[in-house]
Amino acid sequence: MHPRKSIPPELRRLAAEQADVLTREQALGLGLTRSVLHRLLTQEIWTPLASGLYHTNGTRASWQSLAWGGVLVGGDQAMLCRRAAGHLWAIHPDPPETIQILIPDEVRLQDRDCWQFIRTRNLPGSTGSPPRSPLPDTVLDLCLDDPARTSKWIAAALHTRRTTASAISKALATRQRHPNRKLVLAILQDHQEGVHSELERIFRRDVERAHGLPTGARQVQGLRYRTDVEYLGGAVITELDGRLGHEGEGRFRDMDRDNHHAVHGRVTLRYGWADVTEGPCKVARQIAAVLYAHGWQGVLTPCPNCRLMHNAEDRAA
Repeated sequence: MHPRKSIPPELRRLAAEQADVLTREQALGLGLTRSVLHRLLTQEIWTPLASGLYHTNGTRASWQSLAWGGVLVGGDQAMLCRRAAGHLWAIHPDPPETIQILIPDEVRLQDRDCWQFIRTRNLPGSTGSPPRSPLPDTVLDLCLDDPARTSKWIAAALHTRRTTASAISKALATRQRHPNRKLVLAILQDHQEGVHSELERIFRRDVERAHGLPTGARQVQGLRYRTDVEYLGGAVITELDGRLGHEGEGRFRDMDRDNHHAVHGRVTLRYGWADVTEGPCKVARQIAAVLYAHGWQGVLTPCPNCRLMHNAEDRAA
């Protein structure tokens, strides 16, 4: 009999669940005989990934298979973490070459091949298949690994709608040490106040607050459209266009939305990444001019960059 035909159905199902990866203990425990296991390996129908760990479909192991393999090597409580977990949660774009696996502190394993084993005394409950750290914990780990992208990690996680700012904050509270605690809490507070992207954060800081503009209402859901920022009860709208989603069909959706608001007497100002990051003072003056035309009685406050710009203009004149 061909060795494939001697594989028990329960073992086939388990292999399918684990991306074609099985341990020796699983194989023998679910009815595979040692002689059949030997023939599967000898004929290279199964190939070893590590001692006592096999890839079962005869092709090159996929990243998912290697991820499962690392978890199985790590033991019953092991789980993917950091960039590997981030990839499975769809917040880290590429599958990392080094697959990081979280294991209990008392387990001693040496890193090998593509697997890095990270010990911890505070092991969270795993979730998903293959097992991975919960999304709030994964976000906090990524913020440690790559602090410069803290805002992007948090925004990406919240965009999945699989976690909340409150859940990430609770996970942070369980950690005695996190070097970026203040920054993470500030970004989470921004999201709870409707500031959902790095562009929106920069706009609020460098345009709105730096120039004394009124605090706009964020993420206002109307009958037909959601708006980024509204002033004076919605008479003036500011839309912040990120780098994606505003081309092709997205551009026509923006046009339809702006036209709809114009018909109802609402002015829309639209700014992109370059406008806000390279010319925040100009953006602030434009918004203030429209607000004044609609009855705002506040005072536009020059920021230090405004003064530098005016000095440069005076010298040029």
